[in-house]
Amino acid sequence: MRYLLIFDVRGNGAGRRRVNRYLERAARMIQRSVWEFEDFSSLARAARLVESAGGKAIAFMGSDRLLLNTSELRRHLRCLR
Repeated sequence: MRYLLIFDVRGNGAGRRRVNRYLERAARMIQRSVWEFEDFSSLARAARLVESAGGKAIAFMGSDRLLLNTSELRRHLRCLR
């Protein structure tokens, strides 16, 4: 299954660089702030990195339907533990 992450991190600080380095390794860039993932765990880690950098993220499934916003993603991840 494919997942898309759309995110926004303001500024050019260390958090943004950390997010971009991870995305370059774990995903394929579709547009500047839109990345495609092959597995949910990589998507979840990227969303956590975006959140820790002070940004916001929205995730979509390959069907192009809205899957989770950042708070829903956190709630879903807690249920998986």
